[in-house]
Amino acid sequence: MSGLSLPVVFCTQRQAYKLSCSRSLGKFHREVFHHLLDFHSLSPSKFVSWMWSMMEMPGGLLLLLILQFFTHNPSVAASPVRLVNSDSRCSGRVEIYHAGQWGTVCDDSWDLNDAIVVCRQLGCGRARSALQKAAFGQGSGPILLDNVDCSGSESKLTECRHRGIGFHDCGHSEDAGVVCEAASPVRLVNSDNRCSGRVEIYHAGQWGTVCDDSWDLNDAIVVCRQLGCGRARSAMQKAAFGQGSGSIWLDDVICSGREPSITDCRHQGIGVHNCGHNEDASIICDIQPGPNSTVSPTTADPGSQTFTSASLTSGTPGTTAVDNTTGVEGQVRLANGGNSSCSGRVEIFLRGQWGTVCDDHWDLVDAQVVCRQLGCGRVLSAPQSARFGQGSGPIWLDDVVCSGSESKLTECRHRGIGSHDCGHSEDSGVVCEAASPVRLVNSDNRCSGRVEIYHAGQWGTVCDDSWDLNDAIVVCRQLGCGRARSAMQKAAFGQGSGSIWLDDVICSGREPSITDCRHQGIGVHNCGHNEDASIICDIQPGPNTTVSPTTADPGSQTFTSASLTSGTPGTTAVDNTTGVEGQVRLANGGNSSCSGRVEIFLRGQWGTVCDDHWDLVDAQVVCRQLGCGRVLSAPQSARFGQGSGPIWLDDVVCSGSESKLTECRHRGIGSHDCGHSEDSGVVCEAASPVRLVNSDNRCSGRVEIYHAGQWGTVCDDSWDLNDANVVCRQLGCGRARSAMQKAAFGQGSGPIWLDDVICSGREPSITDCRHPGFRLHNCGHDEDASIICDIQPGPNSTFSPTTPDPGSQTFTSASLTSGTPGTTAVDNSTGVEGQVRLANGGNSSCSGRVEIFLRGQWGTVCDDQWDVVDAQVVCRQLGCGRVLSAPRSARFGQGSGPIWLDDVACSGNESKLTECRHRGIGTHGCGHNEDAGVVCEVQPDPNSTFSPTTPDPGSQTFTSASLTSGTPGTTAAVPHTTDLPAIHSSPYATLTSGTSGTSAADNSRGVEGQVRLANGGNSSCSGRVEIFLRGQWGTVCDENWDLVEAQVVCRQLGCGRVLSAPERAHFGQGNGPIWLDDVVCSGSESQLTKCRHRGIGSHNCGHSEDAGVVCEVQRPPLQHPQLICGRDKIQIGLNMATITSMGLNPLSGNLVVRNCSWVRMDNDVVWYEVDTQAGACGNTLRTNRTHAMYSNSLYLYRGNMSFSHPVSLPFSCAYPLDTDTSMNVPIRPGLMFAVGLSGLGSKARASMSLFRTSNFTQPYPSGLITLPVGSPLHVGVSVLVRDPSFVVVLENCYASDSSNPNDTVRYFFIQNKCPTDRQQVEVIESGSSQQACFSALFLLIHGEYSDIYLHCSLSLCDQRSSRCAPSCRRRTSRSVSSSAPLKPLTIGPITWSKSPE
Repeated sequence: MSGLSLPVVFCTQRQAYKLSCSRSLGKFHREVFHHLLDFHSLSPSKFVSWMWSMMEMPGGLLLLLILQFFTHNPSVAASPVRLVNSDSRCSGRVEIYHAGQWGTVCDDSWDLNDAIVVCRQLGCGRARSALQKAAFGQGSGPILLDNVDCSGSESKLTECRHRGIGFHDCGHSEDAGVVCEAASPVRLVNSDNRCSGRVEIYHAGQWGTVCDDSWDLNDAIVVCRQLGCGRARSAMQKAAFGQGSGSIWLDDVICSGREPSITDCRHQGIGVHNCGHNEDASIICDIQPGPNSTVSPTTADPGSQTFTSASLTSGTPGTTAVDNTTGVEGQVRLANGGNSSCSGRVEIFLRGQWGTVCDDHWDLVDAQVVCRQLGCGRVLSAPQSARFGQGSGPIWLDDVVCSGSESKLTECRHRGIGSHDCGHSEDSGVVCEAASPVRLVNSDNRCSGRVEIYHAGQWGTVCDDSWDLNDAIVVCRQLGCGRARSAMQKAAFGQGSGSIWLDDVICSGREPSITDCRHQGIGVHNCGHNEDASIICDIQPGPNTTVSPTTADPGSQTFTSASLTSGTPGTTAVDNTTGVEGQVRLANGGNSSCSGRVEIFLRGQWGTVCDDHWDLVDAQVVCRQLGCGRVLSAPQSARFGQGSGPIWLDDVVCSGSESKLTECRHRGIGSHDCGHSEDSGVVCEAASPVRLVNSDNRCSGRVEIYHAGQWGTVCDDSWDLNDANVVCRQLGCGRARSAMQKAAFGQGSGPIWLDDVICSGREPSITDCRHPGFRLHNCGHDEDASIICDIQPGPNSTFSPTTPDPGSQTFTSASLTSGTPGTTAVDNSTGVEGQVRLANGGNSSCSGRVEIFLRGQWGTVCDDQWDVVDAQVVCRQLGCGRVLSAPRSARFGQGSGPIWLDDVACSGNESKLTECRHRGIGTHGCGHNEDAGVVCEVQPDPNSTFSPTTPDPGSQTFTSASLTSGTPGTTAAVPHTTDLPAIHSSPYATLTSGTSGTSAADNSRGVEGQVRLANGGNSSCSGRVEIFLRGQWGTVCDENWDLVEAQVVCRQLGCGRVLSAPERAHFGQGNGPIWLDDVVCSGSESQLTKCRHRGIGSHNCGHSEDAGVVCEVQRPPLQHPQLICGRDKIQIGLNMATITSMGLNPLSGNLVVRNCSWVRMDNDVVWYEVDTQAGACGNTLRTNRTHAMYSNSLYLYRGNMSFSHPVSLPFSCAYPLDTDTSMNVPIRPGLMFAVGLSGLGSKARASMSLFRTSNFTQPYPSGLITLPVGSPLHVGVSVLVRDPSFVVVLENCYASDSSNPNDTVRYFFIQNKCPTDRQQVEVIESGSSQQACFSALFLLIHGEYSDIYLHCSLSLCDQRSSRCAPSCRRRTSRSVSSSAPLKPLTIGPITWSKSPE
């Protein structure tokens, strides 16, 4: 043993150890030693088997070798990265090895560049996707890396930038994952596409070539089939696509043509050959994707290789070395993107030379054009600032602006070739999706739709036989779309066309690709396109995709042609008739682009629309799609001349809410029974000279007007509600809700057309208001004016508020136990990490000081760099709609506790505030006087289960409003929430009609679109589906009827989740009309009529096919009326199902004034509203010392049309006459009515300002004010009250040296409504309007030059019943009016200036 120890002792490095030790050991012992050296490459099972076989070795030597291996081998973790929890070593959760254990990587900043490094490090080819949110399951143990930021060129993951090993702020729910290309064992390289080139195979961790001895077409057939490239066209020899390097793996290959893989053919053995690289074999397959292909090339970036030209003129193969500076004019490439040719720095070939593109204005739209030109699928990101390294040579393009429809980058607008003002530090980049061989189409995003796979050069569908969630899981994972939510059948996303590639697909859910699952064979099926399979994945990128989900067949597009016949690049002119799928235009309309014959671009060609059923509603959709304002007429019979080419659409029926014409119902693309003599036309308002932009709907946004051929903005100087009213009326958007300044909806560009606009509110157009003239202004785009109108069209929001579960939040509790308002303190220690809330915002949970829960404690956010973009993220996170303002400087009071975030900078796309950039948790340079605030619109997602403005009746406890006969109801507890106005009811709130008893609902009556379940026994949540349409109940045919459609019915009825969707008249045959057939729902609809169907009354079935539904739960109790006492309006909400079930028509009501009827319907609730003003719709107003109460009644009528007494619902709202915004609790009003609903509204708002002059027109800014001693103070106050019956009275105004209005040391200017010294104080206005003002001399207090504060206490007075103006001739005869005090107001500090002006 001692003789054997010598080579072990001095062999301390692995290579020296291997050399000397292997020389001193016999053959058997060398085998043991080499196995130990390769221990890290053995699987556990192989290692155990091998160890058992080694037991014959002398124990001491075996132990010594093992100890030496573990002691001196520095590469136990020679592969410091792995992918786990997948069935492939090239996909899975990313784990790295450090300090003796494996750990995970956090997904913060995780993207395709990071995944590229992992795939390269593992030898798994290119990265296909970089997955987040523990897509491959949550790991355990340490989290070793966070905020990984790779350029893509690193050789291993630990070389990338990161926070430091072991430093992170995430959990295993954010473990990063990767899907690599899995290093196909064969590839074709050194060509411009993946289906031709030099043949290379992958073995022993590296790529090598194939010798051309015996190389023929049968061999090429196998490789082409293996790559999915169709038939073989040519088997080429003599290194036709250039000589390779490295190993030559195969020689003397002889294939029959039927082998599944080139390595299955006969050959000498891997690595056995007698040739050189001058004999490397090459092939050309039948499918040539070309440079614009949507198929992902599997070869490396051509720009980093030497290209070879395959000359086919004489039949003799040759090789032409391609200079890296050659290209085709306008060709693009992506450089420095690692192993991917579909990501990298954008370079373009112009004027005989490659150059870069500057990143000014560079965004996703521009990047999409590059991805399309390269055939790399959809765009993923558009990196700037030389993310892929700085290029060299010329900078060819700058200020690139693409519309997104261009076929190549040079077609986009730019400054001119070679004209730029940037350096290579601003080189633009692109990361494309690289065109996966599976896609989801006919949806508004890439993660849901009809499943299609690419095979034999074309896209085809998958049959839905045996289609289930396991199959969907595989497709969702393959596309990087998270988990599967639904596996849908019956062509749920529309029928496809062309081939059906797969049928009877059976996946376990663990396969890496859908084609790896069990199936009948590609192209073998027994189904039609009416059975096309579809899926919905968990990740829904949303409607703002810049890419059309239905990627056109590459062959259907017009691409630039690169002629290779003579060596001279040529270009085939692009046909001017190209467009984007679904695009519309108006032709032959003279000088206007907003009138003409309707033409639509479909299937690569422009065509017309037949005028059958064509009307104003259809035409309005076209006008909206073109941005041409409202429709004026919908001409038929080829009014604008007959078109040519295909007739794409016929029998178009739009609801009017569609955003584009293809969303309307029609007979099917290309299906028609008309000629061009029936081409439809449109005349639009011709692009109204005003529009609202940068918002999610047409009735809010930045104001822009059209003048001199271009759009421009309006400056916000003098901008107010009167100006906004004119714009809202001009656009048909109702009344103005807000006139916003300071570029509230983002800064515009281009000209500023108007400034100092002054409207009376009655002008027909904004340009008819007073202004200095077009283009005369003294402002910038940071002062662009914006508005919000009353009509909010809704569903096309770009912000999808994810309203939190009410149960997961902590709300302020309004205690009403003893009549004394109280507040239940919120426990500051509870919350969810990253949760946000708005504090001190009065009665609204959608405005207030921003607070965030981090590290177990609530804290605030500093206002440095705080703006509306950051505030929008908070509004979205809270489900509070759009942002209105982002107040700073502790506008909602100073918070306490930690300041968690500072220098917050959001892009606007984040789903929560912690995703935005910031200085670091707990790192700040500010105090609580800089606490940030937010004011949101409080307009949640209509599909939300928790509505901050309109309370869900089912989620609250309301006082019982009996609708039967006058039987007393019970008083229920008021819901304890701070975000909803408190709702009170009198002890006996009844809905009376003067007649006792209940009229049974007439089964023949209903509300349009209402559904019911018939013949279901004792359950109202199961039965035959019946729907009320056109005045009559009818049934629904069961064709295409499945769980998705049934779920919509269950939701509409409030019956919980669906259990089954019975067909074949399972609940008995109905009678009467069959209203709907071929119903296809997406599952998100709120009612059945919103699903796609053949048309009302159009069907091909009988009552033996009536559809049924079985839902999970019984319908919840009938919903009681809702009362919301708003600041400006009182609203009553009636649940349609409840009111209809009582034989009443919920849409028949009116208030005391007959023409005051319902105003809107949201989620089956009909809303009536009235202004908070005396006399409005018959309102009565009564006041006492503390409250003003408005009362009215709502009258409802029976469902039949005959004369009957209406049923009355009295209601009242009490409003406190003070403005104590710090008290967020309801107060039970002392003035109550005997019956009906009553509620508490919010308090009046008051403000006070110090003015520079006696005309009260120039206020001082807030903050410290310096004045000379003896200066006059000009003080003005105002109160925001909608009802003109109320005026404001100055009660007491005084100065003190404290900001606390309750300080006992006071210097009075006004006391008991009268001036204390008429020589020094003058009351100019008090008790005559909603404004008051006075002037006073500013003198020293106590003879000291100390800062002082001004305080005023106010009151509201009802001038209808009292004399409100104070009488101050003699102080003993003061007026005593029925006014109510308001909270004292304070301004200051004011400091003395010792030197007079």
